[in-house]
Amino acid sequence: MAYVKYVDIFVIAGHDRMLRQFDINGKSIREVKGTDDEVAHTGKIQKVAVDASGSYALSVCSDKYVYLSDLRAGTCLAVLCGFGAPPTDATFSDDFKSVLVTTANGAIFIWQLAKNVTDRMISAQVRLMEEVTMRTATPDSLLGSGSETISGDSNSFGKPLGAPEFSGSSASLYSEDDDDDSTSEK
Repeated sequence: MAYVKYVDIFVIAGHDRMLRQFDINGKSIREVKGTDDEVAHTGKIQKVAVDASGSYALSVCSDKYVYLSDLRAGTCLAVLCGFGAPPTDATFSDDFKSVLVTTANGAIFIWQLAKNVTDRMISAQVRLMEEVTMRTATPDSLLGSGSETISGDSNSFGKPLGAPEFSGSSASLYSEDDDDDSTSEK
């Protein structure tokens, strides 16, 4: 089972190789295949990991394969194999560029995702964050306290609890591959 925080959904893997999505109230949202039927005939899903946008899932199966599925389209995008030992866990990297898989013999495999899959994951995450930002009400707007001028006056967002201070330059936030001149000196 995996919980996707910002979307408020649960993704549950069944021994029938299906991934079932439920909302926070337990209402079934959708059901998709968690494996590729051409490859998986007997394997059962043992673990599932979902990206932060709730769009893609990794299914770790007893047949020694890991499957990458598009939860919205209901399709299997890739089958990861060649581990030698059974895979025990899988996750997406924070930058959406890789899939990390661990195996029973202690090996760690890092699979680079195709650029189009990474781009789709990032755009889904950006859309999700825009939706979350638009629908998140402030305490002042809910209470109507009139203190919006005090707390809403700042042009910056407050630092989340437990978040480290960022001490780098703004140029370090951009990739060297960017053709944009937004990192030039100001």
